[in-house]
Amino acid sequence: MEAVDTIASQSIERIAGVWRKAAVHTSYSPLPPAEIRDRFEKMTAIAVDALRQDGPAETILPHGRVIGRGLVELNLLRPEALERTFVCLSEELSDNASPGRLGHLFAGIAGGFAEAKQAKLLAQQEAIRRAANSALQTAQSDLAASRDTLRALNLELSEQVAERGRAEEIQRDLADRLQRLHEIELAILSADSLATILDLTIEHLDTLIPAVSISITQIDVATKQSKILRNTNPAYPTGRELPITMIDALNRLGEGEVIYIADLRAIPNPSPSLAEIVELGARSLLTVPMRYGESLIGGIVIFLDHVREFTPAEKAVVLELAGSVTVAIQSRRLLEAEQTIRRRETILREVAAALTMNLNLDELLSHILNQLERVIANRSSAIFLMEDGETRVVAQRRLPSSPERLDNLLRTQPLALRAVIETARPAIISDTYASPDWLIIDEMAYIRSWMAVPLMVKGESIGVLTIDHDRPGSFTNEDLETAVTFAHQAAIAIDNARLLAQAQTHAGKLEAHVRQRTRDLEILYSLTAATIENHDMDTLLRQCVVLAEDAFNCLAAAIYLVDDETDDLHPAALSAAVDPRWGELLIGLNHKELTLRHPLRSTAPDRATGPESYSSWGLDESRTLVAITLRGRGRVLGLLVLLCPTFEFSLNFDPELLIAIAGQISAAMENIRLHQIARQAAIIEERERLAREIHDQVTQSIYSAGLFAEAARTASEIGDYNQVENRIHSTLRMTNQSLRELRSLLFELRTDSLARNGLVEALRERLQTVEHRAGIVAEVFATNVGELPVAVEETFYRVALEALNNSLRHAHASQVDVVLMTEGSDLIMTIVDNGMGFGREATTRSGGMGLEGMQKRIGKVGGLLSISSNENGTWVTARAPLTQ
Repeated sequence: MEAVDTIASQSIERIAGVWRKAAVHTSYSPLPPAEIRDRFEKMTAIAVDALRQDGPAETILPHGRVIGRGLVELNLLRPEALERTFVCLSEELSDNASPGRLGHLFAGIAGGFAEAKQAKLLAQQEAIRRAANSALQTAQSDLAASRDTLRALNLELSEQVAERGRAEEIQRDLADRLQRLHEIELAILSADSLATILDLTIEHLDTLIPAVSISITQIDVATKQSKILRNTNPAYPTGRELPITMIDALNRLGEGEVIYIADLRAIPNPSPSLAEIVELGARSLLTVPMRYGESLIGGIVIFLDHVREFTPAEKAVVLELAGSVTVAIQSRRLLEAEQTIRRRETILREVAAALTMNLNLDELLSHILNQLERVIANRSSAIFLMEDGETRVVAQRRLPSSPERLDNLLRTQPLALRAVIETARPAIISDTYASPDWLIIDEMAYIRSWMAVPLMVKGESIGVLTIDHDRPGSFTNEDLETAVTFAHQAAIAIDNARLLAQAQTHAGKLEAHVRQRTRDLEILYSLTAATIENHDMDTLLRQCVVLAEDAFNCLAAAIYLVDDETDDLHPAALSAAVDPRWGELLIGLNHKELTLRHPLRSTAPDRATGPESYSSWGLDESRTLVAITLRGRGRVLGLLVLLCPTFEFSLNFDPELLIAIAGQISAAMENIRLHQIARQAAIIEERERLAREIHDQVTQSIYSAGLFAEAARTASEIGDYNQVENRIHSTLRMTNQSLRELRSLLFELRTDSLARNGLVEALRERLQTVEHRAGIVAEVFATNVGELPVAVEETFYRVALEALNNSLRHAHASQVDVVLMTEGSDLIMTIVDNGMGFGREATTRSGGMGLEGMQKRIGKVGGLLSISSNENGTWVTARAPLTQ
């Protein structure tokens, strides 16, 4: 009721003004304009207040009666005032109140109007009665004054009494008719369907006026057709359609005139429909128009079985009922129209949802025509689309012509369809037989109504949707608006389906391309993996020929290498999984032949087929030989040679892939060569470093031990045994020092520990092998240290060995700890001992203790090295990023 409250607070004065202007001109009201305006505002407030209440709908009736009496008090007694009241309040309040509550309000208004009107008529009757009594009293007084005059006037008085009786009878009949009219109007207003309204009206008329036929008809002025809604004669069942041939009478009905024909038999040359009713016994005709506004929507038609005038009372009753039925029918039509619109909107939403389904174009077009029949009733329908500059039939429903016949018809460019295509505007042909733009075809002669709407996408027409019916005038403007909305959704769905089909086609091609590229990448990845996993040239080449053979589905594959001294080719690897004979053929190639040597001068693959180039090898045209140069650092390394079936090779051969494979193989070969060179250089460098270590440390210690032993022997010869004991202790100390240094050097030679166990376990093995045997308490603490990059792992291991060797040689520590941890994206290693420490001067005198080498190693991996030392021990910390 919130919406009604809004009306009550904001719009009562406006609604009252509209109501007053609509109703006040139907009758003269003696009240001043201000009083009239005030009364209409009060009645509007009563109506709004009644609709605002939350109680049963029956509680609205008393409020309506008050409004009805108010209309009578304003002297608005004509039925037009009541009709315009209903129209105005229906238009102003229908959006804010249910039809049921409005119906009860209108029923109350009609009841109050009828009661007040009846009371007013009774008051008039009472006034007549009083006047008659006054006249009688006057007559009696005159009779008392003069009996002669009384006798003279007695006859006249008798006549007056009789006239009064007749007037009273008329008044009673009028009151009775008004009462019955009031009852029928209440029944009409409270009826729950249009059928009930028509039944009540026809029954009432049949009771009041005996006739051959009484009809309530619907009239279509445009097509000059009438349709029976209700009739008392079985010869005219509901729904029967009759042509209107009396055009003059139709025009007069449209102007609101009542048509009366005294004797139908007197009409010359009657139409078949008129002759039919005359044969049923009809003589006199009365037709009362039913008009809503200025439009003729129907009429009440009464045929009598004899010739006579219709009485004014009969005409008045028919007019009253025609007005009531017109209002009721139009109100019901408006309600049904609103319901139809809502139903169509619901269907259109469902259709829009249905059209978003992922269907192929043919399924979608059929689905569109099926959904169209839910929205607009039709006999047949079709969809025409623009394809390559031509309009073609792509889907049709219940059209008798074949698509080929329709396409041939389109080539004649029918005017009706061409106009819609060229203008991109919808069109309706109400009667194809009367249209100069329509071409009648035998198999489609049933089409009497036709409608076409363009299929628009982003302002451009992509086709036309056509709908037809076998009855003239079947399509209204509302149908056209609905069709335009439907066509817009259908056009979007069709365009999306086309785009989806294109996308699927493109996706299929792209998927195939991706699969091929993925396979190529897998092959190249396999080559890369083989390169990483193998540092042996023979093993690498064998894997490469297997991968190349598989990549091109070859019969055999081989790699020839160039001899650096003789510049000749010699086979280095072979794969012939299908048949070893093909491998023997490749191995037996005459590498001196020009066609095989030709690729050495080019980076592109060289291809030959059959006996034309390789007749000496026994090839036929079903086999293809392909060779490509393997190059590295500007020099020729060899050839990759493939032997493939010609047909399959022509389908699968990708020169770029072969070039990439050759490049990978060449790079792998060059990497192995460089790795071997680097390994030899590293071995030489390590040997030189160990030689320096042995010379600088172990040799010096052994030489010192020899000096101490010579001093002990000299002391023994002179009998100085205390000196002998001291020299022997010094000799033992130097030999133990030499033993520890030899162990650390020997451990450095065991480089497989790091590759086998990783950094943490390799350091623990070092501590167990060297420090624990030297009596030093040593431990490794590792936190969140997972798999490490090879370069970082090797660097940290070498730095740790150098730091541990320095501690072992110089610190005289009893405990050493190695701590490993990750912080962010960095690896941190700290080596701590509790030795005596060292100073910068000692470091310089001792040759740097390997600190410079440690700094260089950690710098190569982007890291930093910090060293801190005092009398309580030494801390060596290395930090480097894990991402290399």
